[in-house]
Amino acid sequence: MNNINDSVIFDPWMKDQIDAAVSALMHQTYQHKTYGAALKCAEYAILGARLLTTLSKRPYFAVAGSQIVGFGNDQFELISPSRRERRNAKKLADIQSYHCWIECQQHEDGSTHLEYIDFTSRYDRQIAQLLRVPDANIAEENYLWDRADTLDYPIPQRFLQHPSVIGRSHGWRWKDPVCTRLLRAYEKNNEAYFRQQSAELLQLLTRQIETFMQSQQQHCLN
Repeated sequence: MNNINDSVIFDPWMKDQIDAAVSALMHQTYQHKTYGAALKCAEYAILGARLLTTLSKRPYFAVAGSQIVGFGNDQFELISPSRRERRNAKKLADIQSYHCWIECQQHEDGSTHLEYIDFTSRYDRQIAQLLRVPDANIAEENYLWDRADTLDYPIPQRFLQHPSVIGRSHGWRWKDPVCTRLLRAYEKNNEAYFRQQSAELLQLLTRQIETFMQSQQQHCLN
């Protein structure tokens, strides 16, 4: 793992390893907070994008914007900044309702598609509790990693007149230029912190995979 390069393929096993490493670092960093790392989507996206870019040598970007969350039983919540927040915000912390995830343009078989990665799906149940969503029937998933076009769900009727949704009919997440600009300013203003965290994350992933490989070798010897 010391010579990670373009040959790395993010198969399901590798995706699980990356998710486990990002989650472990975030838990370690925020375990003392009341909600742990549940509300730290910005850092999940920034650190995840940096790690994926390092591993693949392709650009992965942390973005911020709006998201519709489905909690099962036809229960949905819209996480989206208000026009006033977007107009007056000087920094990311000035916006209360936003979500962050990772995007990457993938090129396969002569075509291009957008890919979404979100390492915060593990907190959907906790978010439902914070939003007081009753009897949430949430699928237990640690992360989202899929093509954007496979997630192009119809927008629930109740949100179609919301100011941030008008003009849209499909898609449960969309990047907002103001939120994304503030997210990148947040990353830039904390560059030393994110550089240190990124180095620790890469070391954590390396140790994690080396431990697995050693266990597999020991199993073969036995």
